[in-house]
Amino acid sequence: MRAMVLDQFGGRLQLKEVPDPAPPGPGQVLVRVRACGLCYTDVKIASASLPGPLLPRLPHILGHEPAGEVVAVGEGVMSVAPGDHVALHIYLPCGRCRACWAGDETLCDSVRQLGFNLPGAMAEYVVVPEINAVRIGQHVPLEEAAIIADAVATTVHGLRERAGLRVGETVLVIGAGGLGLHAIQVARLGGARVLAVDQAPDKLELARKVGADDAFLIQSEHAAKQVLAAAGGPVDLVVELVAKPVTMSLAAAVLRTGGRLLMIGYQPGVDVAIPTPDVVLRNLSIIGSTASSLLSFRESVRLVEQGKIRPVVTDRYRLEEANEALERLKRGGILGRAVLLVA
Repeated sequence: MRAMVLDQFGGRLQLKEVPDPAPPGPGQVLVRVRACGLCYTDVKIASASLPGPLLPRLPHILGHEPAGEVVAVGEGVMSVAPGDHVALHIYLPCGRCRACWAGDETLCDSVRQLGFNLPGAMAEYVVVPEINAVRIGQHVPLEEAAIIADAVATTVHGLRERAGLRVGETVLVIGAGGLGLHAIQVARLGGARVLAVDQAPDKLELARKVGADDAFLIQSEHAAKQVLAAAGGPVDLVVELVAKPVTMSLAAAVLRTGGRLLMIGYQPGVDVAIPTPDVVLRNLSIIGSTASSLLSFRESVRLVEQGKIRPVVTDRYRLEEANEALERLKRGGILGRAVLLVA
């Protein structure tokens, strides 16, 4: 099968012929990948800028936002059949540790992940456990189904499971890119008033189109005043997707007493801080959130099927154009999410 392979950190991906996966064993599903979304984490992996334990052994196939068509199933598989369209949850936890028992499988000490420590979906085929292949209606384009795995499910998990979004709250989304555009939709769906900030004017316009009540430039010295004025006062929840000192300062400036800061974005090697008096004396809650649970993933698939969340795919590339797509993503030239059309 064809795959884009990373042979050395910092180098370009190489289009290669690699062995097909083994036929699916009991409880496994063979999927022909039709689309694979691109995430800035792919840039971090390829450039070796993630912490060492998260980096794969080389050579490696990237890709952790896959969707495709079931080709074959192993013995005992009942939830999907050949011909079904599926979106894939990328986390393969052990199922035996304390984190798994608590439903926090992304924190499993021995978790395996497609595109991280397992071969990813920038390839024509992958094999996954049945539980990871979630059937999705064929009315949903597979290029949109692909980005459910990260861009959609990460925000559903963060806002609903981690931050406990409540009806009637005001939410500020910092960063209106691939994740932020879906965080806006999730917050609106949860009954919140939503504001957004970003450094790119065209992203602000797209943020308004997907449901933001208003959007502002982060570079403006008046950004905090604009947010407070539009919100009618401090906000209940900030969704931080950028992780830079300027954005953390903005979050602290606009959160109400007792407010919550949901941190999803991160930058390796960049430390950010909020003054301790703000956290302690104003009872601020700082909540970290990574990826999604299987529960949030399945919920995200249903929300997309029902048209309640629309995956925002703005750029499409062929598999062999992965390097060009990643370079454009690195430069900040992609408004929503980019997708590789694999087959």
